[in-house]
Amino acid sequence: MLYQLISVPGDARSVQSRVVGIDHIRELVDWSISNLRKDGLEPELDVGRIKMIVGDGRKGAFLYEALRLRK
Repeated sequence: MLYQLISVPGDARSVQSRVVGIDHIRELVDWSISNLRKDGLEPELDVGRIKMIVGDGRKGAFLYEALRLRK
């Protein structure tokens, strides 16, 4: 998962890092959140370091440093 890749112990930038997932299907967002909790990432979800959003990423409403689209 991307969160583990950007979370480097001892690196001050890791504290500021965020992961945002976006999908236009509510059920997929809910499923993703459930899986993240099962993976032990509930604290990161609770404080906003990982966030899942229902929306259409193709509309350009969000500005991020990295974007991965999958078909």
